[in-house]
Amino acid sequence: MAAAAGHRPADASQAGRVAQIIARTPDGDEVRGSGYRVTSGAVLTAAHVVADAISVRVRFDADEPTEWSALSTDVRATGGADVAVVVLGPAVASDPVQPALFGRVGARAAVVECAAVGFPRFKVRPSRVDGGCYRDRVQAVGRIPVLSNSREGTLEVITDAPEPDSDHSPWEGMSGAAVWCGDRIVGVVSKHHRTDSPGRLAAARIDHWLDALPTEQRVMFGTLLGLPVAPLPDVVPPDSGEAFVSGYAAQVRDTAPDELLDRTDELAELVGFCAGDEPYAWWQADPWAGKSALAAWFTLHPPAGVTVVSFFVTSRLAGQSDSDAFTDTLLAELAAVVGEATPSVATPAGRDRERRRLLDKAAARAAERGRRLLLVVDGLDEDTGAGSSGRLPSIASLLPRNPPDALRMLVTSRSHPGLPGDVPADHPLRRCVPRKLDALPWAGGMAHAARWELARGLHSHDRLRVDVLCYLAASGGGLTHAELADLVGEPGWALDGLLGGAFGRILRTRRAPDRDQVYLFAHETLQQIAEEHLAGDLASYRDRIHRWAEGYQRAGWPETTPHYLLRPYGTLLAASGDAERLAAFAADPARHDRMLARQHDDADALAEIRSAQQVLLDRQGPDLPDLAALG
Repeated sequence: MAAAAGHRPADASQAGRVAQIIARTPDGDEVRGSGYRVTSGAVLTAAHVVADAISVRVRFDADEPTEWSALSTDVRATGGADVAVVVLGPAVASDPVQPALFGRVGARAAVVECAAVGFPRFKVRPSRVDGGCYRDRVQAVGRIPVLSNSREGTLEVITDAPEPDSDHSPWEGMSGAAVWCGDRIVGVVSKHHRTDSPGRLAAARIDHWLDALPTEQRVMFGTLLGLPVAPLPDVVPPDSGEAFVSGYAAQVRDTAPDELLDRTDELAELVGFCAGDEPYAWWQADPWAGKSALAAWFTLHPPAGVTVVSFFVTSRLAGQSDSDAFTDTLLAELAAVVGEATPSVATPAGRDRERRRLLDKAAARAAERGRRLLLVVDGLDEDTGAGSSGRLPSIASLLPRNPPDALRMLVTSRSHPGLPGDVPADHPLRRCVPRKLDALPWAGGMAHAARWELARGLHSHDRLRVDVLCYLAASGGGLTHAELADLVGEPGWALDGLLGGAFGRILRTRRAPDRDQVYLFAHETLQQIAEEHLAGDLASYRDRIHRWAEGYQRAGWPETTPHYLLRPYGTLLAASGDAERLAAFAADPARHDRMLARQHDDADALAEIRSAQQVLLDRQGPDLPDLAALG
């Protein structure tokens, strides 16, 4: 039976229920741990702390003037999870204590805030009173990435890391501390795996422990802990994260697979990253490995407690592969996150300032709500504005060098060409060790089949099939069904069977900004192969696109003007350095009126003017009249 010694203050606070556990073993040794008084007569701790103990002293307000303690020989534990209950004696148990609340951690992707209070080794301090030492308390505030440690069956608690100790874990003595999510206990600190970082602890799960108990033991422990008969409430927020706060959502959905296969470990790793302390994660993969599918799926299905904004660099889609497009997208997404209207700023400096301001504000908003803000940037290697011309800064160079605490950045790319030269030497990406994503076993077969189908299409005697491939390659990417029909000079129904069947592996549809679904090559590798095979024909097809545009120009850019001939076409002209055409179109007020009518703002027109000015300035002996017309 339990025995009691000492006394306790009449009105113990929550902090006063934190216990230091001193277990005495048969050979006279002492094992120290932590615990929490969950009811008047019970203290929750870790089973390994009190294993084989002949007596357990439970100290409250340890080493403080109000210290009191209780001695117990009644320890209740099971052979399952690392959880035990120390039963206090009647003299102590007669004092009323409000029973603690317990909760479960639902088995779904989430990042949940948590806290634990205990007496670890790194808090040993010299005493000024008697020359000895004492252990002070630590309140470890952190996060639980729910999918981590799933095989071990524990909760991973990520918190500030103490200084490492070569001989001992700095967390010795923390075992048994209750892990709280909000006002509910969800676990008990059980171990510090020294192969993990110093800031990661493992906690036994209360829900797993209870669920594994036989009925009679479940009843006994339920009575000791003051547990309700009903299942424990889930502490994971009910939402599945905040994503897709702007129209960019549809584009990401077109990139994501219907189902993500065989990536359970990778998803758990990404959840852990969102909860961790590193600001950047850089995942690299070879073509067809599925990095964009993984990034899009994670963006679509973020962990609870994480707000996501994203940009998918797509060189196959005109106007979606440079820092101008990156900034446009982030301005819209971040403005929606913070509840503002999308800024209408004309100058590059102003747009840069607004992007930084909104990113900081969105991170601060996430922190206030106990969340994380995740910025996903997929395909850094496809950044077409990061070349040696210097026409635009690279997307990588715009990523924050000193991100707010609540902000995490996930970037993906191929292994080559690496970071652009304008990324500063002290940027965190320069120090980030890329994580290599291995291709799934069946991905190689998909790549081979797609390449074979493309080769068959390129060498086909079917003129319509060749025309479609050539126009898609020459356009810079992204043409709607109606635009393709207009270019090839055939009715739409003539394309239906071709686009719906023969090109199933090499073409895909994707929703472009403020446009209908567009057709583009299913993978950037296919775009590159097509451009190489069609190198001698691209110029003639591009000339046909120019004549197509000139026809609408002569008609005064009517309402029927294809959307491609607005900003996407201007992007093609800028990328190919066609200064004369670009300057003429960018200075055409009727065209910009049509763009305003479509977009309801001047952002695209202003971006095109900036591109035209830069292309003209990059030329030797820039044409001053053209520059003046653009002013």
